[in-house]
Amino acid sequence: MTDFRTYLKDEMGLLVTDDDWSEARDLPLFLAKAAAYRLCSCNGVDFIAAEIGREASLPNLKRVASQVSMIAGLPVVLVAQIDARQCKALVSQGVPFVVPGRRAFLPMLGFVTSGKRDPLPLAKVLAPGTQAVLVALAADQGIRSFDELMKTTGMPPSSVSRALDDLVRR
Repeated sequence: MTDFRTYLKDEMGLLVTDDDWSEARDLPLFLAKAAAYRLCSCNGVDFIAAEIGREASLPNLKRVASQVSMIAGLPVVLVAQIDARQCKALVSQGVPFVVPGRRAFLPMLGFVTSGKRDPLPLAKVLAPGTQAVLVALAADQGIRSFDELMKTTGMPPSSVSRALDDLVRR
């Protein structure tokens, strides 16, 4: 379980505390053998982490999550090496999971992420017209109107409008 907690803390900034889950002893045998269970808490939300050590099928993953959740009365987060197809299916059904080092889907915390990526350069994120408007606004903080922005950039009204819409969306 350490990899799971370390991944969430170091790469995602989420501090997860965990403890033994005493009710795990009372689970039916097929659930008890399916995973190692820990009672966890993060940002005031309690949940059960089910660390599945071996490869599991999608139906088995969903079975563990739903049945343990019913027994515990808490959300169950699957901690496993889950492939992209399984991740997509679990997300579509709202089943929380963590793939240590790669991805986390924790809807009960309002948290969804995938592996680290370097930020894209501004030139690949913003269109040239949007970049021009952004630079003009940053360089001349006295611009107060659409007309002033058109004069400063030398762009037609439709291009300035499109650029402003793009900046507002972002």
